[in-house]
Formats: sequence, C-alpha cells, structure tokens
Amino acid sequence: MSQSFLPPSKFSIRLILVLLLLLTVASNASAQSMSGIESDANPGMVTFDSVKPIFRKHCERCHNEDQPRGDLVLTSLDKVLAGSSSGHVVVAGKVEESPLYLLTAHLDTPKMPPNKPRITQRELNLIERWIQTGLVEEAQSSSKSTSAEPAMKPATQTSSASVSPAISPKVFGPLASIPQPTPVRAMAAHPTEPIVAVSGLHQVAIMNANSAQFELQAIEVGERDVSALRFSPDGKLLLIAAGMIGESGTVLVLDWNTKQWLPGVGDESDQIQSLDCNNDASEIAIGTTSLSDLEESRRALASVEQSLEQTYRTAEQLEESVARLKQLIILQDARLKQLELTQKPNRNP
Repeated sequence: MSQSFLPPSKFSIRLILVLLLLLTVASNASAQSMSGIESDANPGMVTFDSVKPIFRKHCERCHNEDQPRGDLVLTSLDKVLAGSSSGHVVVAGKVEESPLYLLTAHLDTPKMPPNKPRITQRELNLIERWIQTGLVEEAQSSSKSTSAEPAMKPATQTSSASVSPAISPKVFGPLASIPQPTPVRAMAAHPTEPIVAVSGLHQVAIMNANSAQFELQAIEVGERDVSALRFSPDGKLLLIAAGMIGESGTVLVLDWNTKQWLPGVGDESDQIQSLDCNNDASEIAIGTTSLSDLEESRRALASVEQSLEQTYRTAEQLEESVARLKQLIILQDARLKQLELTQKPNRNP
C-alpha cells in the first residue's frame, strides 16, 4: 500500500471532521467556499447525452427503430440528423429552422407529443441549447478518437497553492453556488491525496481535506445529477455516476492525472445508485434498476393512461346520456300534466 500524505490515524480523524464540516458548508452555501456564480450564468454546451433522456421519455414510443412514425428515429444522434420523411428535423445553430423544437414547443403544428400537454420548460430549454450549441453528441466523444494524439493535452502544473493541477476548460467550469440547502448525495476521498470529491449542482466539487476549502473550479457533468462517486483504489481515475431519475444513467470516467475524459460506461434508463471498481478500474460494477423492470413499469403506466382516457370518454358519454334522460323526463312530465288538464272533467254547471 502506498504511503499516505498523513499518518493513518490523523488522516482518519481529519477526514471525519472534514465530512462533518462539509455538510454544514453544503447547506449554507457559504460565500467563502462557493464562487457565487449560478449555473444558469454559465450554461455551457449541451450534448445529445443531455437531451436523449427527454426523447426517451416523451418521443421514443412512436419514434423508435421498430416503429419509426414518419420515418423519424430519435434513439441516436445519427438517426436524428437523418431526419424524417418530410426532411430535416434539426439545423445546427438555428432553432427557428428546427421542426423538432418548434413542434415540441407547440410553436407549429402538429404539436408534439400528440394529444398531450407541452413538455416542461426545462426540457425545452435543454433541446433549444443543444441545437444552438451545434448538436454535439457527447462530452467525452473526442477522447474516443482513434488518433494517437490525446483529445485533450494534459494540463500543466501552476505555481499556485491549488490542490489540483491546472484545469482544462473542457472538463472544468466555475463552481456553482447552491441556491438552497441541498443534501450531499455522493462523495469520495482520494486514497493518497488530500482531496474529497463532492456532488454539487450538476457538478462535482473538489475540496481540500486539509483546509476544508473548495476549489473555485468544478467538474462539469452537463444537465444531470451526480448520484455516486468513486476514486479507483490506485487513485488514477475518478468515476462519476450522472443521470436523471427514471430517465438516464451513465458512468463518466475522468483521468485524474491528466484531467482528460475517458470513454464512459453504461447507458441506463434510470439513475445509477451505486458503483465500484477493481484497483485499476478495468472492471466497473454499477447498481441500478433493471431495464426489464423499468420497461414493464412504463408499459403498465401506458396501460393505465389508456384506461384512464377510456374512463374519461365513458364518463363524458354517461354525462351526455344523463343530460338527455333529464330532458326526456322533463318533456314527459310536461306531457303528462297537459294530458291531465285535457282529461280533467269540467265541474262547472
């Protein structure tokens, strides 16, 4: 085992104190530890990884490879760029010329999804920003290149007292303040360095375990929540589980030495709840809901929705029938009264 930067007993005590302090810092979002920059002030680039859960949730029932309504498939970027039988559906940098956005935003017809309310403004904003920023596929796609040259050059060490090497803007961004008390969902301590990775607002904050201060730069994960963190036992990699509940889940892999993204792991239909790895992270285990259970739940939900729609239609038909019956009863009462008047004997002498 490699030597720790502090004696094990002192390190354990210090780490416990840091974690206790961390809960207070995260709840109060103190100005000393946070940069004060809201996430909306630096939206950055939105990738297909971020909008894919939206398409999966609202669109893929009709626009999948098995049932491509209108010859439009929204399961992958290349299928989206291929367009539909009517032509292109997205134009990079031009929201006003992208039917996918216009129909989803109910700015044109036919409105999508059909016979349903418009999707949330947050989801619309993500689709809009994805189109405006160039229809990028995924944040780490550049690191998957077959070229021998690394997609991102290793950052050089600066003379500052920062606990981490100089930061690449493609991986890091300004630390975003948390507008309200928020629970810390995940954290991980580096095995040999005085570093604690902490889940933040669509980011992973980096904390100096000695000073209990946050770095002013954080790891960006896009419009996704961080649900689990893990340093590999050798300290060379940081594993980040990012996704949205009931929508998406993946493991982002960051080379801690070079600060470069490596190919990620998993494309789940739900958030990843836990993860672990062997010493060099050549094997990664994740914990999440099974795809079969999730699909079965979705089918059950769709069946319930159909039943509710049928119930509503039946209720409307019953209301109409009751209204007609009331009218018939009123008419029948009026006729009976008229008949009684005509048949009533005249008692006048």
